[in-house]
Amino acid sequence: MVLALFAAVGLLGAVGFGYSTLIKGPARGVSEITSRTVSETDIFQAAKILVAASRDNQSPTDCDGDTYIEPLPWRSDAGAPAPAGGGLIPAGTAARTKDSWGTVFGYCSWDHGPITVASNNAACGGASAMRRNGGDLKTEHVLAVISAGPDRTFQTTCADYVNTATPVISKAAGSDDIFVAFTYGEAFEATGASGGGLGNVPDEECTPDNIGLVRYEQEVVQVCMDDGAGGAEWKEIGAETGSSQAYIPQTGATLNTAYTSNEISFMGFHGTRLATVDNGGIIVVNGNTVGPSAQIKVGDLVAIRATAASVPETTQTYTLKIGSIQRPWSLTSRLKTAHVLTTSPGSISNMWVDGTSGEAYSPTTSVTVRNNSGEDSAVMGAVSFSPAGNFEVTASTCVGLTLAPGQNCIVTVRAKASATAILSSTMTVASTGVSNPSAVNGTVGLSGDALFPVTLSNSTHVNVSSLAVFTTNGRWGQSRPKRVTVPSGVTIGATSASTPALRSGTGWGGTLHITNDGSIQGAGGQPNGGQGGTAFLADASGIQLINNGTIYGGGGAGGYGGAGGAGYYYDYQNTGQQYSSWSSYQWHWEQNGSSHANIYISGSKAVNNYAGNPTSIDSGGYRYTRGTHYGNSGSWAMYGFARQRITPITYYTTGGGGGTGGRGQGYDGANTSGSAGAAGGTNAGSGGVGGTGGGWGASGSAGNTGVAGNNGSGAGGGAGGAAGYAIQNWGNVTLTGAGTRLGL
Repeated sequence: MVLALFAAVGLLGAVGFGYSTLIKGPARGVSEITSRTVSETDIFQAAKILVAASRDNQSPTDCDGDTYIEPLPWRSDAGAPAPAGGGLIPAGTAARTKDSWGTVFGYCSWDHGPITVASNNAACGGASAMRRNGGDLKTEHVLAVISAGPDRTFQTTCADYVNTATPVISKAAGSDDIFVAFTYGEAFEATGASGGGLGNVPDEECTPDNIGLVRYEQEVVQVCMDDGAGGAEWKEIGAETGSSQAYIPQTGATLNTAYTSNEISFMGFHGTRLATVDNGGIIVVNGNTVGPSAQIKVGDLVAIRATAASVPETTQTYTLKIGSIQRPWSLTSRLKTAHVLTTSPGSISNMWVDGTSGEAYSPTTSVTVRNNSGEDSAVMGAVSFSPAGNFEVTASTCVGLTLAPGQNCIVTVRAKASATAILSSTMTVASTGVSNPSAVNGTVGLSGDALFPVTLSNSTHVNVSSLAVFTTNGRWGQSRPKRVTVPSGVTIGATSASTPALRSGTGWGGTLHITNDGSIQGAGGQPNGGQGGTAFLADASGIQLINNGTIYGGGGAGGYGGAGGAGYYYDYQNTGQQYSSWSSYQWHWEQNGSSHANIYISGSKAVNNYAGNPTSIDSGGYRYTRGTHYGNSGSWAMYGFARQRITPITYYTTGGGGGTGGRGQGYDGANTSGSAGAAGGTNAGSGGVGGTGGGWGASGSAGNTGVAGNNGSGAGGGAGGAAGYAIQNWGNVTLTGAGTRLGL
């Protein structure tokens, strides 16, 4: 083993200490040393030549133009053994192609930079390029040369870059493979005439399977040796080696704030060594701030100081290097502050649902949901409503979308209903932060109003504008359709001819639709010529009326009967009185069959042959009244009498009043016939019979003329009342339907 170590040291010297070379594979027997050392030398030389050929002999060296040199691709030889994930060493270079056991060297290469084979870049061979994806890092391997070892079987595999914790090249446990691998920085960016140090050997490569592994570290040769406890550790030739700790990552750092890592120490070397830190970090030795580089010795406590980024969730890595030993320290700025969702508009009102039957919907309204503040992006979730049922989403660009600060998405919403109702709900748009896992909701207050046709029941004197469903929530004045239905079997009537059965009212917004499948009935006209009542009064223009039923104006009332003609008669007025005895004044009444009377005053005949046997006789301006019987003389009976002077007077009489006209037909009752007139005075005529009331929508009959008296003719009867309106103010209505209308 000692001879093997010194042979390996000699070989390293032959290659040059400027190369940090990774040589893997156990050196278990002295008989294998010669073959292995030759192969190791060949691997070094081949790797060096391939680096130079990639840098100097390609045209172009950067085939995808991303400022990174692409290594030579591997070649594929069907049937030839090759490492999984790679191929064989390229032909056409000065490098040896086979190891000491006659197996062609395996070869893997990786495409680094912002544009890699993962981009399917045709300029570098497209998806079939003989390179693997190396990521945008210079600290990852760019090429590797592999020997299958004495068993001539490759147990080493190559893979795409995933992250810094996942190796891109790995060897199975117990394998005798040998390989050399160089990072991009070692191959193409290190300084020196020979191209710089090639191949770092990380501390963790020293395992029991890799005992005999040699590296040039901290300006000394170190060998992976058995630690006596079943493990392995790096030992410096001529010095007692030790272990070093790792830097603990710092997370949650305040932006633009300086932080200092934990302290670690380095052992296993003599004297001092130069330590450097990249990326703008500062080395702190034993609590003293030094700078980007410092000389350290075994036992020094070494920390790194750096300032956190000005952007949240930014990780900055500062790598402390002492020779090929690297100790990274990551400083990650704090999480982004939670996002805030805003909605515009923040509330939506007047979401009107105007339906006829079944489920109806309002017009849609779009809500803009914006990630309005904070630093975090928002992953948009579901949209919900509370209470649910009366609102729904018709379209959304939000669900599942990730909104960066300042970005927005759209939710389109509408109200829905199947009956008249006032609607109210809260719409919630859910979201979760990407970095800061806060659940943040955006809310929108929704309010609406559903208006469906108003169905009337049996009633009287209905004013549509006063219906409770229209006065609620200001619906009557809103610019939306109003629909009123009189169902089949329902009657809307009037009990007074002065008030319509149904009227529209005024001041509605939008359109007014009235559908009559039942009956609308005005009141009958009142007796003596009253006009029939209106069935439907259209107070303002723009009414859409569909009549599938009946609309009846009330019938006019019958006219009153004419008064009877005037009459007259005479009577007398006493102007004095005389009494005489029979001796001077005699009332002779002949008792024989002639039956007449003679009256003598002082022997002169005042009344001659007055027929009959009256008790009083008017003659010559006097009234003679028979008095006491005094006796008889022959055929004559003798009486005394009294005489009064009289003046004749004419008495006039009036005709009888006309009869009352019958009422018209209406919701309030059937039509009736007129009544008879009253009798007149002495010698006057009786009143005429009143006219018969009209039927639905018909005028009443005129009253009959009164009977003439002896002093004049009877008066004519009154006119019958006009029919009521089926629809009053026709010009305000657009009428459709095949229903019946009676009236004006």
